Amino acid sequence: MRRNSLWIGVGLVIAGCAAPQPAVFVDLDAVALRDAPTPWETPEVPRPPEGLEGQTLALGGRPAQTLQLAEGPERAQRVRDVIRTAREQTLKDLTKRLQAAYRADVRRLEAARLAEIEPRRRESVAGAYGKLRAVFESYAERRAPDVIRLALLAGFPDPDPSSAKPPAPEDKLGTMRFQEAKQVRQRLAETERDYKGSIAELLTGPERDYADELTKLRIEIEELRLAADHRAQQEAAQQVDLEEQDLNTALSERSSIDLAGSPSRSLQVPGVPAPKPAPDVRAASAAELLAQERELAAIDAKIWATQRGYRLVSVAGARDATEEFYQWRSRLRAGR
Repeated sequence: MRRNSLWIGVGLVIAGCAAPQPAVFVDLDAVALRDAPTPWETPEVPRPPEGLEGQTLALGGRPAQTLQLAEGPERAQRVRDVIRTAREQTLKDLTKRLQAAYRADVRRLEAARLAEIEPRRRESVAGAYGKLRAVFESYAERRAPDVIRLALLAGFPDPDPSSAKPPAPEDKLGTMRFQEAKQVRQRLAETERDYKGSIAELLTGPERDYADELTKLRIEIEELRLAADHRAQQEAAQQVDLEEQDLNTALSERSSIDLAGSPSRSLQVPGVPAPKPAPDVRAASAAELLAQERELAAIDAKIWATQRGYRLVSVAGARDATEEFYQWRSRLRAGR
């Protein structure tokens, strides 16, 4: 802000050399009230998902049985066929049960991870909006000296924004002013590009980071789901293979087979606690927006008074130039 004050002071000195500066009064509160943005409602933060209760997966048992084998290969082959059919069905059922249990674990993990990501996204978005004011103030501080200088060199509004109307070659002083004005316009354009780029980066950065994190999570969950299916298939096949080996050994050595029963089993799936609620995001109040707009109007009023050769005062008796300043500011903001 020191730099702005220095440039405004130089402009005042230059303008003051030409004629006395008439005192004018600008009602900044009235201007701010007309231009202040409408407050946006505080977004409702959704409730976090509820926790998941633990579950018990029941695996049915099998009663003990005795198979009587008669002499001869035909009887043995029929028994083997029965065992093979039973193996295929057992493998299918056991694989299905294990897949359901392991996929439930993956779903619970996915829900917990999503509940962790969303609050970080909201916090990042809120932080970006909180930085917008600092970016605008830096932009205004960088732009104000060039706006004043261009107004002194070329007038206001700028009659030649594209620097396409050079003076006659014999007009040496006019040529120097034209070249300097051209450089000032280039700096103003660069300032505008930097400002828009900073705003775009602030607003798109959180969403881009959220999309990247969500993509990584989806890839990880899909890999875990495939691994869970593979694990279920392997464990089911190992269990069924062990039982089939015992049966085949018994078939080759005995005329009867005692099939031991297997007790019912249960698989304990632990519960997942509910995640912490997301932080609240508070919208700016109407009073805060009005105060911010008044500060910006005060900066523009100094630039306007310098260009017009006015002296801003706050005492009674000065000419009320509020409407004149408001019209000038509306045209300036429309051209930004």
